[in-house]
Amino acid sequence: FTNDNKSVQQKIDDFTSHLAESANKAHGGAKGALVYISAIQAIPNEERTKVVFGNVVYDTDNFFDSENPTKLTIPAGVSKVRLTAGVRTESISTGKFEIAIYKNDNNIYGGRPALTWGGGYGNISSPVITVSEGDYFELVVYQNSGSSSNLVSASTTARTANFMAIEVIE
Repeated sequence: FTNDNKSVQQKIDDFTSHLAESANKAHGGAKGALVYISAIQAIPNEERTKVVFGNVVYDTDNFFDSENPTKLTIPAGVSKVRLTAGVRTESISTGKFEIAIYKNDNNIYGGRPALTWGGGYGNISSPVITVSEGDYFELVVYQNSGSSSNLVSASTTARTANFMAIEVIE
């Protein structure tokens, strides 16, 4: 990065936008969306909670709808996607956090697509998934520390660590 007085977030946004616009030009360019939270979100004890997104870095085909801020919805013409998501949480001394990507309000695999740890940063990704128009994906977080805990959003870096991305494969 050059010293051009842009904030770190502006540089991240510029870089991500450049990727979305120029990647894979031979196949019509990259398609997908990247969203992240805009505020601290409480995760109640022992409750599966859908992450609410409020910021869009890019969205090539209207996957994100601010009226349904927990969802990335498949538009017409898309048949396969890959998803990636991440969270940054408060550390907890007892219990665990789990993150999972749900398709149409259900786990997307036969097993449990979750990452378990005591808080901090965690990422999850999917294999290529067959989809139909109208299918939707949500990031779900669970924790059982004994009290409510938060997805961290005190800084730009923390907000962008709580994200979900969808990449169109075909």
